[in-house]
Amino acid sequence: MISMNMPKSGRVEMKGSAIPQPLDVDFNLSLRDGSIDPYQPYIPVKARFAGVFHGENRNHITLDNGALTATSRGWNQIDKFAVLAPGQKTPRRM
Repeated sequence: MISMNMPKSGRVEMKGSAIPQPLDVDFNLSLRDGSIDPYQPYIPVKARFAGVFHGENRNHITLDNGALTATSRGWNQIDKFAVLAPGQKTPRRM
C-alpha cells in the first residue's frame, strides 16, 4: 500500500499488485478531500476553479504482445465547486 498527502489538502491511497512481465497491474486508488487550488496552473482558462474532490477507482493495466489495455471503474465527485472570475477570491452569491 502507498499512501501520501496531496498539496494543500487531501490524501491518496493506492493498494494493489503488479506482475512485471508480462505486465499486469491491478490496483485500487482512493482520493479524499483533495483541493483543486494547487492544480490551477494546469487548467488552460482564465477563470479559477474551487472545490474539494474525492474518488474511488479500481484500475487494471496489461501489456500483452505489444497491446496496452487500461480499464478504470469507480466514481469521482467534487464538493463545493465554484467558478471564479480572474482576480476574484471568493464566489459571489446570486
